[in-house]
Amino acid sequence: MGRVTIRDIARETHTSVSTVSRVLNGSVHVASETKQIVEEAVKRLRYIPDSRAQSMRWQHTHFVGLMVPDITNRHFALLAQVIKGALLRSGYLALLGTTMEESAVQDLYATSMLSQHVDGAIVIPQGSQSPAMRRLFDSDIPIVLVDRPLDRKAAIPLVDSDPVPGMNGALKDFRKRGHTMIGYLAGPVRHAPALELRRQAFERLAVPMFGEENVVVDADSSDAASFHDMLGVVDSNGSLYPDEIVSNNRVTALLSHNVLLADSLTEKTRDSFDQYSKRIGVALQTMMDRGVTAVMFAYSTDTVVALSWINAQGIRLGKDLSLVSFDNLEMFDLISPRIAAIAQPDVQMGVQAAELMLERIDHIPVSSVRIPTRYIHRESVGTAPGV
Repeated sequence: MGRVTIRDIARETHTSVSTVSRVLNGSVHVASETKQIVEEAVKRLRYIPDSRAQSMRWQHTHFVGLMVPDITNRHFALLAQVIKGALLRSGYLALLGTTMEESAVQDLYATSMLSQHVDGAIVIPQGSQSPAMRRLFDSDIPIVLVDRPLDRKAAIPLVDSDPVPGMNGALKDFRKRGHTMIGYLAGPVRHAPALELRRQAFERLAVPMFGEENVVVDADSSDAASFHDMLGVVDSNGSLYPDEIVSNNRVTALLSHNVLLADSLTEKTRDSFDQYSKRIGVALQTMMDRGVTAVMFAYSTDTVVALSWINAQGIRLGKDLSLVSFDNLEMFDLISPRIAAIAQPDVQMGVQAAELMLERIDHIPVSSVRIPTRYIHRESVGTAPGV
């Protein structure tokens, strides 16, 4: 047998590599029974620690940077809480930074993490890579991405959710209840690659199930611009023809420029709530005018604003219009009618992100992890009108 590694010890004891590493490093944050099992395996297999790796570990600060976009959002808040707790149990403190979906604020935290020589950084990124973020990603600091991918950074492990299982459940619920015309509000996809991937997943599922002509996807202004040349329906002002619905080879119906959603939280903050609500309302009203009876929101912030508009218009959820939202916010189970949701595995994602970070700190190769979403039916999804 060749040199025994901590992976061999983990396999022998049915524990994780990071747990074995913590036992070997003398961490107190390991159950006594587990510690005894690992120590016995170390003796039995005659494991010899790598002194080079140990010397690198002795230089640890036991601080991990944690960047999240919005701590008021339940999804991000729960992720942060779980990650902080999991790191703390392994002897690491998380230095939390809330970027508020602002690139400039994100840069400040990235620079601070570099200057404080954190042992690693767990990042929910915002937008494209800035110079400060590139310096962080190109440094020797172990990085783990959560929830949102980054272009051209496949080497950085990512923990995210698979939208397909939850979306598939919601769409089947729509079809079961007689809905034939489906709408989708994609959210601020320009600043969130995860939302763009989510939209693509929706298209792949919905079009075969309902037919291209029966699937309407709202696009914000940035998306409309990106499709101008592809679609070949640009007028002299560089806009899509008013009130046109066009199709492209991605079999998606795009609403025209008269349905524009704010494309970042920053813009939404600058705008008044009434203006934001009006934009959401225009999107929904346009869809309903075209025969849409069931809609899915990719972005829970948009859902919350839409509920205010829907109530003001006297629209009866589950009767006049059915609605499903991504992210299972607590309020969705408290209001009437309760809101159907696609729940992301927040706790599992947080635990997995912390685990990957601990393994990366210990110089253990890791891979990206994707965890399935699940659909939760509630009364906001009802039988289609007239069925």
